Amino acid sequence: MGRVRMCRFCTNMVCGDANWCEVFQECYSDERIAEENDCNGFEFNPIDAITLTECYPHVVHEMRRNAKETALYQRRMAGDWS
Repeated sequence: MGRVRMCRFCTNMVCGDANWCEVFQECYSDERIAEENDCNGFEFNPIDAITLTECYPHVVHEMRRNAKETALYQRRMAGDWS
């Protein structure tokens, strides 16, 4: 399963006073860049172009899962099998 494509998670989207797409050289509304699409110019960026602080939801889930697995591995290496 591939990533959901949204302009707000694309490297080519620049947000500020306007939402500018570097590929199509056009401005888009906040609503438009939050919609799923099938853009051929999409290049994934895990950071939200609008807030610059939020991560792509699937990346956050993956990071949490990896952190739990790493903690479990470290405990087991230390001899804690509980």
